[in-house]
Amino acid sequence: MKATPNPAVNRFLSLSRARLAPRTVDSYRRDLEHFTAWLGRDILDAQREEIERYLADLRAKGLSGSTLARRLAALRAFYRHELLLGARLDNPGAEIPSPRRIRRLPRTLSASEAERLIEAAAGTTPRALRDVALVELLYGAGCV
Repeated sequence: MKATPNPAVNRFLSLSRARLAPRTVDSYRRDLEHFTAWLGRDILDAQREEIERYLADLRAKGLSGSTLARRLAALRAFYRHELLLGARLDNPGAEIPSPRRIRRLPRTLSASEAERLIEAAAGTTPRALRDVALVELLYGAGCV
């Protein structure tokens, strides 16, 4: 794993490894490094308005709501950690509302796909009749 130059970030990431998934820790590391580079100074000195400007800048660059929410979550977790250690008196990301995530509708089967599914279950054995009934029930209820 790439070392982060800021000792406070390194301590936070070391503790995070004990309770978070490795990919989450790696994402947090990248997110904190990106914010530090954007900020141009020590991450410990950031204020709420700067985090808001950072998120607005990312939104203007076309990043998704999910990405913005994860980056904000990394900042909130880092500053919460620093607050608990007494290195900060506040968490500048705590009161910033999370960006909205786009909720996509699930993809449904086309009529031909549903028909092929029913035909695949067709047969005269009790098991095949059960399968046809289950497929038709699921399709009729909108589950597939």
